[in-house]
Amino acid sequence: MTQTAGTGPGEFGPVLRGVLLTALAVAVGVGVLSSINRIHSSNPAAAITAVTTTTTTAPTASTTTTLATHAPATVRVLVANGTSTKGAAGKLATKLNADGYDTLAPTDTTSAANASAVYYAAGYQGDADAVASAAGLTSSAVQALSSATVPVTVGSAEVVIIIGPDIAASV
Repeated sequence: MTQTAGTGPGEFGPVLRGVLLTALAVAVGVGVLSSINRIHSSNPAAAITAVTTTTTTAPTASTTTTLATHAPATVRVLVANGTSTKGAAGKLATKLNADGYDTLAPTDTTSAANASAVYYAAGYQGDADAVASAAGLTSSAVQALSSATVPVTVGSAEVVIIIGPDIAASV
């Protein structure tokens, strides 16, 4: 009887090797996901649920987009009040300045704002997201800067935040 390579005593055939490598990859993936869940979850029940879910599926690749940000001290932010609430732009500018941003002199918009918005110059979307968060806004309030949509003279600002009635009382 002749033996072929990879099927002799003590050797694994290609199919068994493939099964073992797949099982090892799944086990490593479950271990990594489990440790990530333990680090990021303050609710142990949530971590158990996530581990249970991941053990029933094969690991898949995912893509996460992280927007680049600049050091806050290098981001010029203009805060403009689009409401009749006195001092709102100054208060928010002071808060953002305390967070390290280079805030320009606060101003008022040329027309009333219906809602708060954060505008960004090219390359500053990540910074605009961070400014929106600091102001209590979601990323849905962030949009590209366009002189046709911004009711204020932008000047040298890379990020412009317009205070609307939705946050005027809370700044």
